[in-house]
Amino acid sequence: MRKVGNGIKIVLAAICLIGGFGNIGENNGAAIFGIVLGLAFIAWVFVPIMRLRNRKNNRNHLEESAQMAASKLSPEQLVNQPESEKHEYNINTETLAKSLASKIIIEVDGYREDNSDAGLITTFPLNDSQAIKISEYIVLDIETTGLNRDFDKIIEIAWVKYKDTHEIQHYHSLVNPEQHIPDSASNINGITDNDVKDAPTYSEIKKIIASDILGNTIVGHNIASFDLIFIKNLLSGESGELNYIDTLKLAKHAFPGLKSYSLKNLCNSLKLPISSSHHALDDVLATNELFIRCQSEIAKKMEAERRQRKLEKERIAAERATKYANSPLLNIVFVFTGDFENNRQQLESLVNSVGALKRDGVSRNTDYLVVGKIDNLPEWALKRKYGRAKELQSEGKKVQLISEQEYLKLIKIAIENLKLHCN
Repeated sequence: MRKVGNGIKIVLAAICLIGGFGNIGENNGAAIFGIVLGLAFIAWVFVPIMRLRNRKNNRNHLEESAQMAASKLSPEQLVNQPESEKHEYNINTETLAKSLASKIIIEVDGYREDNSDAGLITTFPLNDSQAIKISEYIVLDIETTGLNRDFDKIIEIAWVKYKDTHEIQHYHSLVNPEQHIPDSASNINGITDNDVKDAPTYSEIKKIIASDILGNTIVGHNIASFDLIFIKNLLSGESGELNYIDTLKLAKHAFPGLKSYSLKNLCNSLKLPISSSHHALDDVLATNELFIRCQSEIAKKMEAERRQRKLEKERIAAERATKYANSPLLNIVFVFTGDFENNRQQLESLVNSVGALKRDGVSRNTDYLVVGKIDNLPEWALKRKYGRAKELQSEGKKVQLISEQEYLKLIKIAIENLKLHCN
């Protein structure tokens, strides 16, 4: 009825506006009346629509806030997941929005805190350098009733523990979520209510999972934004730490430029063995193959970058040695601390003009610590450079403490010496 009513209003608005504009110059009174009446009909149509849209926007904002609090992914990413097609379910955002009345969740840099009875499970992501060195880890995967991190549940969980690429332990079980599994989930993972009716519940597997995985490094595909959240909910009331490696992120670094980074597409692109997707144990085995390949590829890239940096460093050193061969300060290491009479940036730049080196911290390789006014330095800053230099001097090391003026004299001598040999 609303659509029919709006149609009639629009027709009446058009008639009034046409009549109004048509009477301009002939009957201005009728023209004004027709135009005003036409605008009134238009307002009658669109004002209720705008109010409804504002109410929807407010509701959507509440839902988005709830989702962003519960997940690092945006709501659009949760639904679409363009790069990880691992869990293609429909999310019930209305239920999620209602949950704000009873539960608030905050997650910052992998640490999740909420007002429920969840225990303190802290998670720490490992970077590429750490990931390629890991030799003992657990590859984990889950299937769930949906994407809602507060109300959906795990219905299948599998993990395999590896040491030096060899399997040393594994676990696989269906899980009774004690709630209905929607068709949208069953169509993806093939698990139905009947499959899990005799499976263990959360309370029956919580202690097993906690004792087996807490304190370990967990590897998974899209694990940071999905699996770990559900694992924390499963382990509600438990405490512990988990390091984790997300092969989704790792694969982007190892193999940039691919159209899709879903587990299935990665395995196909890299010709890795995969039995089927959206079955927890099969996905665990595929994820392990992907992880090993990523480790190898990133190690190669990092080694190539290390060699390139070494060559570049040697090239720069050779050029400096040639250019400043006659400088008495060639390769001499300077460090600066405190406030100076001259502009500090200009003082430090003089180092480069004579082939010397500037460093930010005092070490056994430091030749000179240039000391300005240090009375106002906080204690930690005073210890970091001045205190460290004093310690090295007491050990008989070469570092010398000099003033700003003494530094400028050294620079002047070096510049004069370079000019002399240039002539």
